[in-house]
Amino acid sequence: LMDYLDKITQSYQDNFNLITLVHVKIGNEGYGTSPGKAQVMATLRSDDEMVLAQIQEELTKYAQVQAELHHLDLHIEWIEPFAATINNRQTTDAVRLAANTLHYSVKEIDHPLRWSEDVGEFLHQWPGTLFCIGSGEAHPQLHNPDYDFPDELIEISSQLFLQLIRQRHGLLY
Repeated sequence: LMDYLDKITQSYQDNFNLITLVHVKIGNEGYGTSPGKAQVMATLRSDDEMVLAQIQEELTKYAQVQAELHHLDLHIEWIEPFAATINNRQTTDAVRLAANTLHYSVKEIDHPLRWSEDVGEFLHQWPGTLFCIGSGEAHPQLHNPDYDFPDELIEISSQLFLQLIRQRHGLLY
């Protein structure tokens, strides 16, 4: 199964897909014994929810075939799904215009972010844009132990949101 995790995403090379093995537990500490139970956990990511569903279906079928072939019991559970975060073109243009109006540097990425966000669920219901306000490449990353929120980002972020409000309401100051 673990080898198959690497192979399956190769069938979908037109999309960003990533399967990360995050946990494996096989048997217990007991020398000279065969494992009676195993648990495999992985994080599946894709920028296309249809492809993600296909990958889940293929993984399920493969695991079922292997379990039947080797006379194993199988339990599959899918937890913590995240909807793909797909920005709306108009709201993205509005954020870009606001940042440019404020003379902020804008760096646009051409690939999906690898982390998941709940905002994907909101963007399925309402138009919007996920954008990031960076603290610089020399600053420790968000989840690093030495990360300290740079307070100057409060002013920068506030000005950007105020500019978006001005644009939305046609205010020119």
